[in-house]
Amino acid sequence: MTHAGPKATVRSFFALVVLGAVGVVAALPVSLALVRDVLAALPDAPELSPSLTLTLAIVNPLVLVAVATLAGLVFAPRVGLRSLLAEWAAGRPFDAEAWRAALPVALAVGAAVGALLVVLDALTASLLVGELAGQTVTADRSLAVTVAGVLYGGVTEEILLRWGLMSLLAWAFALAARVARLADAGPAGAPSSTAMATAIVVSALLFGLSHLPALAAQAELTVGLVARTVFLNALGGVAFGVLFWRRHLEAAMVAHASAHVVISLIAWVVPGA
Repeated sequence: MTHAGPKATVRSFFALVVLGAVGVVAALPVSLALVRDVLAALPDAPELSPSLTLTLAIVNPLVLVAVATLAGLVFAPRVGLRSLLAEWAAGRPFDAEAWRAALPVALAVGAAVGALLVVLDALTASLLVGELAGQTVTADRSLAVTVAGVLYGGVTEEILLRWGLMSLLAWAFALAARVARLADAGPAGAPSSTAMATAIVVSALLFGLSHLPALAAQAELTVGLVARTVFLNALGGVAFGVLFWRRHLEAAMVAHASAHVVISLIAWVVPGA
């Protein structure tokens, strides 16, 4: 993809944007309610018509997906990160071997992350914010929430946070390290392990912080609640970022999606989880 022509790049761009749009549409039952909650929590917020609310729920994330897709197409190849779909859309043969090799690993990582988040969420809810002890990640796992988690979380958020943001950060940290003469010896443009790890952690923390506006619409933010929310979301973000680094974007997507499936299965199977 590094040497892809304009037409190939455009095909990759639209392939990822369309994939991200699927997640945006799938999450509409959840995101529409979220937009209303966030607006209701704002002082002197205007009352929006249903059509304008729908527009906000669709257009805003689609613009972000487009920007993140473009950023990933520019920066991911420069730091050795890849998307099998983007490569295939650009005209390269689909790397089935890389897909098959990563699939069981991604499913296992996603299942472990989902189970761990359930445990840590329940524990930190009791220790840090006792008044919210009953509001764990398993408290509202309807089918609509699960579908949104699988398609928006597993697909759209990975395009935003890993493909776009993490690729940009990895390139920026690698550039900063080279300027400061701290980069590991290697090919030009190849980031050091430190630069990549920093990009993984920073993008994961920003992912955690991105959940705070929605949380603020549902509860009064406290230090404990903020720390809990950022930590739990960043934990998954680190795992998915490592998969993106070591495998490809699609591995991160599968892991993120399977984490949501496991969380819902626990909520449905284990009473009071």
